Amino acid sequence: MVVSDTPSQLTRRQRECMTLVAEGQTAKEIARALGISHRTVEQHIATAIETLGASNRLGAVARFVDLEQAEQSRNNSADERAAFMLQSPSSPSESELLEESDAAADKTSEAVERWPFLPPIGGSRNAAPRKVRLGWVVRIGILALMLTCILILSIFGLVELAP
Repeated sequence: MVVSDTPSQLTRRQRECMTLVAEGQTAKEIARALGISHRTVEQHIATAIETLGASNRLGAVARFVDLEQAEQSRNNSADERAAFMLQSPSSPSESELLEESDAAADKTSEAVERWPFLPPIGGSRNAAPRKVRLGWVVRIGILALMLTCILILSIFGLVELAP
């Protein structure tokens, strides 16, 4: 077993699969995105797990993300030195990008504060723990049952009022 010190020792498909696994996608979702069989995706992931020297998928994702970040920081520092003088003034600064992401986070937190008993709608993949998601499902079910009862009682009331 060869343990990889860089993500470049993985094939292009293995890197694609591991990137999508790190985003939380299942093998079937990855297969649909890449246009290949889910069994092929599972094989790429299994080979990547072995190459990265991990014992399971979670360990491989953690190692892959660490190696990607290390490689990216090496590449970025070299690119920053080479491109410092070529940077256009119209490109947004890091502080502007952070302000935009903070504004987007504030919008999402406002939605959560407005309806704390229901899950947030839209946005990124739901990373809430299973227990919290189950609580949301129960609350939504109770809300749907209450609305159904109100509707049925309203219909009965209208029937009683009709001559």
